Amino acid sequence: MVFPARGSARLLLAAVPSLVAACSAGGERDDATAAASAAATAGSLPSVAMAVDPRNVDVAKLRVADPGDRVVVQARGRPFIRAEEYNAWLGTYPLAITDADEAGAQRQAVDQMVTFRLLLDRAIAAGYRSKAGAASDAKSIVLRYLGDQVRNVGGVSDAEAERYYEENREMFRALDTPEVPPEIRLAALKGSLRGAQLASQLEENKKEADVVILLPASGSPERNQE
Repeated sequence: MVFPARGSARLLLAAVPSLVAACSAGGERDDATAAASAAATAGSLPSVAMAVDPRNVDVAKLRVADPGDRVVVQARGRPFIRAEEYNAWLGTYPLAITDADEAGAQRQAVDQMVTFRLLLDRAIAAGYRSKAGAASDAKSIVLRYLGDQVRNVGGVSDAEAERYYEENREMFRALDTPEVPPEIRLAALKGSLRGAQLASQLEENKKEADVVILLPASGSPERNQE
């Protein structure tokens, strides 16, 4: 199955490989695992990952100037994210912003926060908790969950990884060099496939939740249909 490089979940996943590595338990990983994690996040949208350094995103331009209690995202017809929550979240987690238009970039950031919230819900449901004991340590929880998910390649066969490579060959040109050992190449392909699967699941979650971004685009609310 082909997983096209589209959707805000893939944008968000493309922005975080370095933070996933930094937040891994013990901070030490072998080369194959590191390669798989980087490919799993950046590989699903390599052009964005290469072009965008999430540390350089100007979050000041992404802030919502509305009253803090204004609902900027609703799900299933109910408030999901308010302006004060969104503004406080900006700068705490990496973003991949590709839209040069300020309003478009803001909507992109809001949509990526939705993805973050869905990841957090998944992580908590799976039993992830803050290692520091702080219930508000959402970034650490999400990054550990994300890192574990993209490294959990036990259910991905070699044949599935190679088929994914053939369907998305242009994404993996960096792996087609003699300098990349076969075992690292295979680990990277499996990790990238896991990342693509997770991104697709998150986009389906958004559709099921009927997510609506309540920021002006052309005078009306914009429903998430990426």
